[in-house]
Amino acid sequence: MSITTNKAVAKAELIARIAAIDALFALPKDYLDFLYSCLPEDVKCKCSSKNLEYDDCYRSARCLDCKGKVRPTAQTIFNNIRRPTDWVRFIFLMAQGFSVSANLFAEVTGMSQSSVSDMSLKIRLIFLESIQGTESALSSMCEAVITKRSERTPAMEHPTAEENEFKVASSTNSTNVDEIVEQALSTLFPEQKHTNGFNFETEKGIFKTILDKPLSLEQIVKATKLAVSEVISALTNLQLADLAQLKSDGHYETTATFKQRIVTGLSNATIDLHQFFDFIKRVFTGVSRKYLQLYFVDYWCVLARGRISPRLLCRTLLKSQLISSREIKDYVTPPVVVVSSVFDDRRAA
Repeated sequence: MSITTNKAVAKAELIARIAAIDALFALPKDYLDFLYSCLPEDVKCKCSSKNLEYDDCYRSARCLDCKGKVRPTAQTIFNNIRRPTDWVRFIFLMAQGFSVSANLFAEVTGMSQSSVSDMSLKIRLIFLESIQGTESALSSMCEAVITKRSERTPAMEHPTAEENEFKVASSTNSTNVDEIVEQALSTLFPEQKHTNGFNFETEKGIFKTILDKPLSLEQIVKATKLAVSEVISALTNLQLADLAQLKSDGHYETTATFKQRIVTGLSNATIDLHQFFDFIKRVFTGVSRKYLQLYFVDYWCVLARGRISPRLLCRTLLKSQLISSREIKDYVTPPVVVVSSVFDDRRAA
């Protein structure tokens, strides 16, 4: 199916979904009323009193103790929003597990593309804070969908600098590296593990040698002072365990499999990111390295389709502090991203 056809189909579905959402609200003010009806019960006046009397639309309240005026949405994401209708629409779409690009949402609703981007990124960032991560992966493993480059990495350099950060972090934890190498080789060669306490010390030493940078066979032999036959045998084992690989230039390096294991610990969990890649390519074409983590939120909403209500999501947003556009601009996806999660609905309780 062509990109044009995909966009036409997505646009038609978006229009239909928005029409269904609009049918739930009789008047324009009803959208704002919905947002305010989700306010938490612990809203307080400056005098710390909860004894408040709201107006008919919940937009403001009067403290019955000090007689002061209270703005319930002050310091929340909904403070002074200009298009509550489109905010409610977007929240309902997320709860339905329907993701849409900022360009398409702007085209259908008439909202500016920059405003849609600002709104959607704020919602994703708050939702991310309500997530309990269950599995993680290196952001560099999502190379397949990163189409916008940025030097705004934690290293303040090109995204490839994350590989250097990873190597520094892993080299400072040599015990963990040894355990991962031994576990992988013991699984592959169980008979050797139980032979006279064999624990793959040669493989561990060689692996640490290529951890910092790729090396040729000759360089490894020189660094380890081992016989060529021993080095070749150990490298073969490491390759069979998918911990090392031979590059086209004749140098040996660590593999993405090892990087994944160092991130997820010693578990045998394997995280298949291909479904996430397909989702991103279908909906957004590609994403920036800078906001990669936030787009996982959309994917989780798709997976949790029907289990998160618009009201629960709205309450979660109201529980958060106000997020400025500067905070969104300064956000940078960390080297390790959460790729599997569970929504913590206690944050919205």
